[in-house]
Amino acid sequence: MSGLSRHNLSRLQQHYEKLMLVVVLLGLLASALFLVVQVYQERTALKLAQWKQPSVQPKKATPLSAGALNAKGAALTQPFQLEIGAKGLMASELRVSCINLSCAKPIPYSAAICPFCGTKQPEIIDPEKFSTTGDIPDKWKTKYGFDIHDPHVANEDPDNDGFTNFEEFRAGTDPKDPLSHPNISGKLRILGDIKKKPFKLRFMGVMTMPSGLVFQLNLRSGKTHLKKLGEEVEGYKLQAFEPAEQSPERKDVLTLFDGRETIRLVKGKAQEKFEITADLIFLIDHSVRSNVTADTVFELRDRGNKTSAYKVIDIMADGVKIRDLTSGREMIVPPCTPGEVEGVRGLTGVKGNEAVPSGTNVPPRGVPGAPKPGLE
Repeated sequence: MSGLSRHNLSRLQQHYEKLMLVVVLLGLLASALFLVVQVYQERTALKLAQWKQPSVQPKKATPLSAGALNAKGAALTQPFQLEIGAKGLMASELRVSCINLSCAKPIPYSAAICPFCGTKQPEIIDPEKFSTTGDIPDKWKTKYGFDIHDPHVANEDPDNDGFTNFEEFRAGTDPKDPLSHPNISGKLRILGDIKKKPFKLRFMGVMTMPSGLVFQLNLRSGKTHLKKLGEEVEGYKLQAFEPAEQSPERKDVLTLFDGRETIRLVKGKAQEKFEITADLIFLIDHSVRSNVTADTVFELRDRGNKTSAYKVIDIMADGVKIRDLTSGREMIVPPCTPGEVEGVRGLTGVKGNEAVPSGTNVPPRGVPGAPKPGLE
């Protein structure tokens, strides 16, 4: 009996692993069957519930215009960027180290003095204005193809319009286009001293004519004129007349107006005045306008034969005020610089403050039609 039991136990031990495998497979099969039943039940429940989805109306897309599309494309090429030094939530302030090595703490880029040690920081150089040669910014030279290391660029005139590169830079014009240049009045200078020329104003008499009163005048030129009230002669307008019985002087009085002051002329009594004149030289062709006075109108011609008209507004001790008759812009004509005076003397034989005869045209030095004035 005991021998038979031991034999059965041995067989059970031999088939134990197979028995366990069968049990596991039965468990998996039961689980799969359970899942299939659950899926079937849920699908059946959905069908029985007759669930319906809400109806949705289709929406039409708005057409995108070409302009909007281009704007979107441009925005992609120029993404938003914070400026240097701008304080934002996600951008810290730009800082640099203090030049004092014993300090070397981070300080704001624009700080002129270190807030920690008080050391003065180097001056910030604006790349837009930096010039290797100390005259015209390198950026401007590079734009027009000039050598940034050449110190002679500022005095050159590549388009031969009479203006140097330095003058074109200041005026914002194209140094390689002869039609683009500063206002040519910038090439006007006072030659010599401002002069005062005395003259006399005389009210000689009054005549009664069928057309009215006619007044006899002797003015700036020395010539005798016969004029009526309201008329102009030699820059003076006859404004009013007071017969002797009505005037404080108890003599006939004629009132003139020259645009600046009112002048009372007593009959038979000369009144001395001074006419202020100046000589203007045009540095492009070295022609001279001699003895210009207030109200004188003259013309200047550039090398492209474009003519501009100007009027003298006032003559002062240190300059002549003129007005561009086209634009209305007013400017001051300065005296010649020492260098310009020497150049004019060498070309014309001018000595001291002597003026060149009016209308004289003198060819410039070097290449014909291409003077090279120095920097002012």
